[in-house]
Amino acid sequence: MSFSAVEAFCVLRLLVLCGRSDSPLVRRLVLRGLGLYFAGIACWFVDLRFCSFVAWTLPGRGLVNPQLHAVWHILSTAGLYSVLVGLGVARLRALGASPRVERRYGLFPCATTSRQPLPGAMGSAT
Repeated sequence: MSFSAVEAFCVLRLLVLCGRSDSPLVRRLVLRGLGLYFAGIACWFVDLRFCSFVAWTLPGRGLVNPQLHAVWHILSTAGLYSVLVGLGVARLRALGASPRVERRYGLFPCATTSRQPLPGAMGSAT
């Protein structure tokens, strides 16, 4: 079985989860994550297909090499993280909790059910 087949199966399962979820928060997190992930894949494919143009022609004309391979790593990681937070929210809802998402350090979404703010959350003392 190829990596692409496993990846396609996982994406389809995530889309089924989104379709079955009655939570707009779960849908938003999972769809945002998939969007970031596929944007990263697009950057990676452009980098692979047009490597000589991106790496040599652009700098030769005084333009910056956009380092699309690095962008792929950033976008795919951010996308998978968003999907995992969405799955965490879905799991907490399935267990009967009322989860919400707080931003840690003003940037990283984290699923929580506690009344106490997460360390590093906006407005917390820690």
